[in-house]
Amino acid sequence: MADSQFPQSYPFPTGIVSDINVISRIEAVPLILEMVKQATGMRFAAIARVTDSHWVACAVDDSIDFGLVPGGQLDLETTICHEIRQQREPVIFKHASRHPVYSLHHTPRIYQLESYISIPIVTADGDFFGTLCAIDSLPGHFDEETVLKTMGLYAQLIAMNLDLHRGMLITEGALADANEAGRLREQFVAVLGHDLRTPLNAVSMGTDLLERRITDPRSLNIVRAIRQSTLRMGNLIEDVLDFARGKLGGGIPVDRSLVDDLQDHLAAVVLELRLAHPGAVIIDSMHVPTAAFATPGGWHSRYQTCLATQSLTGQRTNPSRFGLRLPRSS
Repeated sequence: MADSQFPQSYPFPTGIVSDINVISRIEAVPLILEMVKQATGMRFAAIARVTDSHWVACAVDDSIDFGLVPGGQLDLETTICHEIRQQREPVIFKHASRHPVYSLHHTPRIYQLESYISIPIVTADGDFFGTLCAIDSLPGHFDEETVLKTMGLYAQLIAMNLDLHRGMLITEGALADANEAGRLREQFVAVLGHDLRTPLNAVSMGTDLLERRITDPRSLNIVRAIRQSTLRMGNLIEDVLDFARGKLGGGIPVDRSLVDDLQDHLAAVVLELRLAHPGAVIIDSMHVPTAAFATPGGWHSRYQTCLATQSLTGQRTNPSRFGLRLPRSS
């Protein structure tokens, strides 16, 4: 049958190229086609992608020199697979020239076929992918019911692998989108940190100037509280930028050591809250040992100190916002 003329040069959509590549990556396909040939006794087996306009071979095991290779095409209207796509039912016959239906069918006559079996491949979402088929120019000698069951299982196995590969492609696409979103987020954080530094530096310079000119003790305390707040904000900005740069894939390493200034940071928070809420009565009682555990040096020390001060701010700020308000005379 080497002289059969197949229109293999027809162009087809890129989606079909992707389907051919997916089938080629399924390691079990060559073994499945070999087992199909053994189960049926036929000398040609293939997996075909069948659409409403194309019949394209995705994988082929050919021992009769039929002339098809992966990517090779048949005119869809000349195939039985066109009918299988519409009815989604397998077709099987062992001796076409003696068959009451297929002795008159154009496909066996065009391709000089005597034995034929084709099983639809349907994915989990109900999409008709194509067919698993076997053909021969000689009559077949096999039990039709046994062959149908065997090839039906092979078709299901191919469909399951298709679902797995398509799921992997979707997951890979989602991962690429997530990585891109993460990259853009890191860029945004870096730009935001830079933009925040500029006005913060202006505030810091303003407090330096005010501190040199103000002599009133109360006003001086307010300026110093503003200075302390700008320092904390600057540390927070640095910490956020360090998170963005380092990505912290392995978490935050902890190496506890003794530090001496934790109470100073906590006292600064209390002072800020008193100035921010002059109508609230804030009573504090703190005694932090001179040597308290924290991560020594570098940004980790700033990070842990910020966590402590943020925790205190949350505990203090909520009552000042939502707590019981009494007149000063009370």
